Amino acid sequence: MWSAGCILYILLCGYPPFYGDDDQEILRMVKKGEFDFEGEEWEDVSNDAKDLINKLVCKPEKRLTAGEALQHSWIKTLAKNQKVDKLNKLNIDALKKF
Repeated sequence: MWSAGCILYILLCGYPPFYGDDDQEILRMVKKGEFDFEGEEWEDVSNDAKDLINKLVCKPEKRLTAGEALQHSWIKTLAKNQKVDKLNKLNIDALKKF
């Protein structure tokens, strides 16, 4: 479920939640578990989507199960009813670079 949260993060903004100059630095960031929703890529992302990511990319004892994630409001209402007219070019470019 942690990985699903990271993938969701990447799909919504085009880059991973944890970053660094090398693998060791990235692993340190992962262990800290600190990430943010800063940047213009996140301006149009709903608070529900961010809430789901926060509940997936967290310590195991607080993490949602797959069943709980499927019951999350973003999955149940927004994701299945939302029409995507176009993808943000910035997000697509960042995803391609990743």
